[in-house]
Amino acid sequence: FVEPAFNTFFIRKFTWGRNYDLKWDLMKNLKLNFNAAQISAIDELDSEGNTPFGEAFNGTNRDFIRQDLSDWGRSKNYYHNVNLSYNVPFKNFPFLDWVTLKAQYSATYDWSRSAINADSLGNVIQNSQNRQLNLDLNFEKLYDYSDYLKSINGKKRRRSSGRTTRTPRDGSKAGAKDDKKKKVKEPSSVAKALIRPLLMIRKARINYSEQFGSVVPGFLPQAGLFGQRDFTAPGWNYVLGFQPDDAFYERAASSGWITDNVFQNQQVVQDYQQKLDGRLTLEPFNDFRIEIEANRNYQENHTEFFKDTSIVDNVSRIDRVAKRDIGSVTVSYLALQTLFDDDIIGLFRQFEDNRAILSRRLGTGVHESDGAAFTKGFGRYHQDVLIPSFLAAYTNDDPNTTEIFQDATEFRNLIPRPNWRVTYNGLAKVGNLGEIFQNVSLTHGYRSTMTINSFNSNFDFLDDNPFGEENLNNQTNNFYSRFEIPTIVIREDFSPLIGLDMRLKNGMNGNLDFKKSRSLAFDLITNELNETKTTEYVIGFGWRLKDVYIGFLQFGPNKKKKLKKGEEPVDPNAPSKSGNNRRGGGSSAQANDLNFKFDFSFRDDITIKHILDQNITEPTRGLKSIRISPSIDYAVNDQLTLRWFVDYNRTVHATSASFPITNVQGGLTVRFTL
Repeated sequence: FVEPAFNTFFIRKFTWGRNYDLKWDLMKNLKLNFNAAQISAIDELDSEGNTPFGEAFNGTNRDFIRQDLSDWGRSKNYYHNVNLSYNVPFKNFPFLDWVTLKAQYSATYDWSRSAINADSLGNVIQNSQNRQLNLDLNFEKLYDYSDYLKSINGKKRRRSSGRTTRTPRDGSKAGAKDDKKKKVKEPSSVAKALIRPLLMIRKARINYSEQFGSVVPGFLPQAGLFGQRDFTAPGWNYVLGFQPDDAFYERAASSGWITDNVFQNQQVVQDYQQKLDGRLTLEPFNDFRIEIEANRNYQENHTEFFKDTSIVDNVSRIDRVAKRDIGSVTVSYLALQTLFDDDIIGLFRQFEDNRAILSRRLGTGVHESDGAAFTKGFGRYHQDVLIPSFLAAYTNDDPNTTEIFQDATEFRNLIPRPNWRVTYNGLAKVGNLGEIFQNVSLTHGYRSTMTINSFNSNFDFLDDNPFGEENLNNQTNNFYSRFEIPTIVIREDFSPLIGLDMRLKNGMNGNLDFKKSRSLAFDLITNELNETKTTEYVIGFGWRLKDVYIGFLQFGPNKKKKLKKGEEPVDPNAPSKSGNNRRGGGSSAQANDLNFKFDFSFRDDITIKHILDQNITEPTRGLKSIRISPSIDYAVNDQLTLRWFVDYNRTVHATSASFPITNVQGGLTVRFTL
């Protein structure tokens, strides 16, 4: 049996959407954009004359709808976005139009209503904030203010205003003398050689941005104007993108903004991301370019419960519990001081010796387990001791002065180290080399990063007394660290260390690359360091022979004609009467390009495992591989292409886990195109 009230179902939806958009140029270079959207529902009475919340209403359904319309409906969602941008007007100042500086601030706010049958759990509010600063410096434009420096840069001087200086009627040469005074003296070759390197800084760029975001569940106040209740909840700071702090949580708890329903189990979430990117372009002379870059990327995620904790101690109060931070950091680094050091065991021993020095810098007293060489709470396996010891050893830094990180959040202030790339394309212009080479390019590049893929809060850490007995691990006799860092990785590559790419005017080309890289992955849980070193040589050669005639490959009407009785053969290398080189004799012979390629590569890759205080240094993986690949391509005609190739690969593993492998393949490829 079905009750009459539930015998028939009606789905009726009446929503009211409102959109607002404001664009305001506060100044010529200061622009404000604001847009908002609010969606409300116009409710109706049920068959029993009750509101959607189960309350009785004294009136008709029409009266209820009118009342709901007068109250702007029942808000379901509110969203707004604020964007403020400012371009600093350097172009309005003399000699400053070579500087470009732009600042931008944007913020979002969102209020989402809970379902009617779960309104006691509260609503959800969230916001975000993005702050960005971009600085560009064009030094070439600065140098061009001087016609003398502009001529040294190899650029033409500015054009004159177009005025014509007339010779005075008396025939004097005063006007001509004035013209000579206005002319800029051309710099000599010596002046160019001395001054041009001083103008090496060409461009610079710095980009910095910070992104914030938060989600607060269990929020009881409804959304009114600008998504707030009486312009106080959640407050102007929050709706403009500022993140909740201790004062916000205290105000929210004391003002009754947060639900006391113990079944509200959603976490408060706060995200933070910081990006720093810088680039500098140097050009000591033409065709020689150096690009230096540095960057840092830091991310952090904070979660906690902000709810009624009476389920814990039977005392009803809104409190913050189970706080946790996780994050990651990647920063450009510089560790080439030890990249070419072949004494890998000596470097690891230096890492082990640095620990005692760092322990004495961090603490006092005597460590109960590791002896007098280490201080109380900072033993040989303490995280705050291991990380700076590791970084100091493999960057050849002094452990007595190297930087110490006792809080993972301090990595957001780590100064990024420079990486670079060097390119020189002017070798073909030196002397008589231009008669032989079409282009010669030399390259060199170095890139290195230091990465902590993840760090997270240590729940055993006592923030109130970090160096007290309560914060001491009874098993290791080390103080608990604020954050747990499982691994730290240094990766560096010379890609390439030396690179040569050349093209000759006779159709030959070649390339040579010497690459070297290293990866240092230190596991702070097992106290193992996996060191991977890679060396690679790449050699390539190519030669394009134009108008090559191969008689036995000619078919069809374009094949070589047979000689008649008494007719002399035509020298294929002799020029024809028209002056063109006709190969194979006769205009019907077809000659095409013959491409020859030869590639050679050798790669030595090995991974060695080190274990602290175990005197264990052993290879865990690695291989040596060699590859030789010659090939010849020849287009017989527009439809038929032949390719002969050989591919030789040999791999020898560094451990006995696998045997040497040799692969050889070759053949002839025929490609016919319809």
